[in-house]
Amino acid sequence: MLRLTFTSVPYVTVTSAEYGTRELQDWDCVESLDLSLLQSTLQHVKDHGTLPPDTFSKEDQNSVGDSHVSADILAQYHDEVRAWLASIPGAGTSNTVRSVTIWIVDGFLLYPDPAARSPAAAQSPSRSQLAQLHHLTSTLFDVKLFLLSTRDQTLSRRAGRSGYVTLEGFWMDPPGYVEDIVWPNYARNHSWMFVDRDVSTNTIDPDRVAAAGIEVAPGEGQLGMKELLDWGVETLKKRIKSAFEAES
Repeated sequence: MLRLTFTSVPYVTVTSAEYGTRELQDWDCVESLDLSLLQSTLQHVKDHGTLPPDTFSKEDQNSVGDSHVSADILAQYHDEVRAWLASIPGAGTSNTVRSVTIWIVDGFLLYPDPAARSPAAAQSPSRSQLAQLHHLTSTLFDVKLFLLSTRDQTLSRRAGRSGYVTLEGFWMDPPGYVEDIVWPNYARNHSWMFVDRDVSTNTIDPDRVAAAGIEVAPGEGQLGMKELLDWGVETLKKRIKSAFEAES
């Protein structure tokens, strides 16, 4: 799993009834991302199927908790997908299945508003960066998956994490960070995907996401990890099958 690379993380001033006015580092905005490095890394992955030799991951140092998907279930998936691949013309046989490499890019901001690419929006530095990010994901991602989360779910899941390993050390969310930084950023950057641009409804606008080539997980954020894994595997299988058919 390749995580977005952080650069100079900006400070913002936020105000809430519970915590008052204070300055916090905003790790969840487009300005905190090194988009040039992200682009070169993704392009190398797409061209060579591997990370650049000078790139390393720190994600295995983070505590992620129980995924609620057992090793036995994962082994079952392995066997079922291998048998499925062998059944596709051009993919191989049961003894020599063609290798398929899948890279998963997990990020808090992968699908910015396509309108950020408009000439008027490009006048704003942050909108210009959002436009650059939109271009990256539009041209370098073969499959775009989106998992919904409500505000309460986001607060609960984030509160259950001990913190994050960063290139500079270890980051722990300050009090009120999710309420005053994470969720407002999510709502602002993803409102375009929702009916009436209202994230609180958790109701996706199917035409907008379809036009952007985004596959949205069913269940409106209420499905468990096993059900989401089922959906993700089936979605990827469709993409893999179409790729093999195109080569035939």
